[in-house]
Order: sequence, then C-alpha cells, then structure tokens
Amino acid sequence: MSRTPASYALQDRLRMAIWLILGLLFYVAVLLIDGSRFPTVQVTLQKLGHVTTFAWVGYWISRNALGRVNAASPTNDRIARALIIGAVIIAGLTGL
Repeated sequence: MSRTPASYALQDRLRMAIWLILGLLFYVAVLLIDGSRFPTVQVTLQKLGHVTTFAWVGYWISRNALGRVNAASPTNDRIARALIIGAVIIAGLTGL
C-alpha cells in the first residue's frame, strides 16, 4: 500500500499530537479533582499538563528552527533539538 503526499502531510501535522492531547487531558483532570480534598493531586496534574504542553510547543519550535531531525541526523542536530525542547519546558515552568 503506497502512501500519497497528502497522507504524509496529514501525518506530519499530527506529529506529537499525543503530547498535546495528553496535556489537555491533565488539565481536564485538574478541573474534575476537588482541590480542597486533594490539593497535591491537583497541583501534580497541573504541572504534568504544563510539562507535556510545553514539550509539544518546544518540539514545534525546534522543528521550525532545525527542520526534520531523526535518528540518522547528525548528533549536533539531535542535541540541539533536545536543548531547545528542554529550554522551552524550563522557561514555561518558571514563567519566563
């Protein structure tokens, strides 16, 4: 079964979508948890939502800056992608 260019474009747009969906699910869980009874659980879910959402944002920032990076890419490109994603997560969590 051959894949059309349109299916590649759709697959490319949905790349990392699971991270965004997971982040949104964490935020929904925060709304469903009673914060007065389980404050630690609520804060933990909120932080998990932040981390997963910022990871998604960091991926797309690095994707626009570096292009496609895969296992066959040079080591410097892979390290650069990891640094960008990590920096976005840290910056987001510290409120920068």
